Amino acid sequence: MIFSPEMTNQLIDIASANTPERLLETSIQELVALYTDFPETKQMAKLAQDIYNNSHKITDVEICKIPDIQLLKWIDTEYSLFRGFEEKIYAPVYSAPFPNCQELIKFSNIILNHRKSRAGKSLEHHLATIFTAVEITGVQQSPTEIHVHLDKLMNAVLSSNANFKSKGFMEAVNVTDFPIHDHKIIPVIRRRW
Repeated sequence: MIFSPEMTNQLIDIASANTPERLLETSIQELVALYTDFPETKQMAKLAQDIYNNSHKITDVEICKIPDIQLLKWIDTEYSLFRGFEEKIYAPVYSAPFPNCQELIKFSNIILNHRKSRAGKSLEHHLATIFTAVEITGVQQSPTEIHVHLDKLMNAVLSSNANFKSKGFMEAVNVTDFPIHDHKIIPVIRRRW
């Protein structure tokens, strides 16, 4: 946009400003337009992370500083992205009248089950990204627990000291922590000394 001297004492049009939220919304719309079906859950999580990080200029440093905030932002972004895909893919089905109430309920259940099944995997994929940023080696999820694997390596200064010798990894230790989405978090920590 070109500004002339007459335009200097006017209100700023916030709607045309490229805020991170506006960039995110535009990115979601552009991405949905490229697909004809839902991406795989891992790809959907990665797409949500990428468009959120790009629009808000998030780096691994910010992810490590406030991982819980990033996790929630990625999940919100993925949900918005998922809703965009739902609208595009399911619109032809729900735009036409259903022959009876049972068919409407059946279709609604398909959508709800699809949302629920993707949500659990989505959390796992986003946590894996955060754990990679903070150097956690693995995550396993069951219906009631999330096992987080962290291998603590011997301090580099100590490992080069002749008085200290690594004896390999010690037995893994489970530490019970707070729950996330009704899953008990169990960090599995191995230390190398």
